[in-house]
Amino acid sequence: MTTEANKLPVRKYVDAFNGGDMDRLQTLFSEDSLVYGVLGWGGMDQVVPIWREIKPAFDIQLENRINDCRRRYCRGAR
Repeated sequence: MTTEANKLPVRKYVDAFNGGDMDRLQTLFSEDSLVYGVLGWGGMDQVVPIWREIKPAFDIQLENRINDCRRRYCRGAR
């Protein structure tokens, strides 16, 4: 895989999350994905409703910083 191909999934995730497009965000995960967080863990059917609620409440935006294909880094930013 090229460096750009490795960066693409992270960019898609950040763009979908920051845009509040939870439907598009769900397409980036496999059907059996589990997401772990401070409130516990669950599949996308359990996680997406929580994300829909907390994203606007906390005005969460992810910042995309990708240095090279060996490291992917995203952090919450206000």
